[in-house]
Amino acid sequence: MSINSNIFFRKSDSLEVEEIDTGYFLSSDGRRWVKVERTALAVWNSLEEPASIGDLVTELLGKYDGEPERIRSDVSALLMTWTELGLVATQ
Repeated sequence: MSINSNIFFRKSDSLEVEEIDTGYFLSSDGRRWVKVERTALAVWNSLEEPASIGDLVTELLGKYDGEPERIRSDVSALLMTWTELGLVATQ
């Protein structure tokens, strides 16, 4: 199954702290904090409900200017990183 067909969701044990336009998340191993800003934080907030990459790209295109394929590529890379850090999972 390709990453593009997965549904992503926040893991229930993810620890987060949010400030204006910035978020901090503790990796699943508890060893490091991950700082995200604006667009990445918008993706995180969109994952309050499970979503596909296509859902996230559509939502971001409504908020930001950009090429759909570039946004899809960036969102895919971000979700892969968050999956490796144990912040999100797929179903």
